[in-house]
Amino acid sequence: MKKITRTIFTLAAAILTFAAMTSVANACAMIFYQPQVPAALREE
Repeated sequence: MKKITRTIFTLAAAILTFAAMTSVANACAMIFYQPQVPAALREE
């Protein structure tokens, strides 16, 4: 029983870590990614 609990806890920690990493990476991509504005839409 103890082994199953430990496995579940480890999996939950791994999933949480993965989710945190992906959300942080996503936020960084949103902040740093600035697409090039086409010349027609660019305001001089």
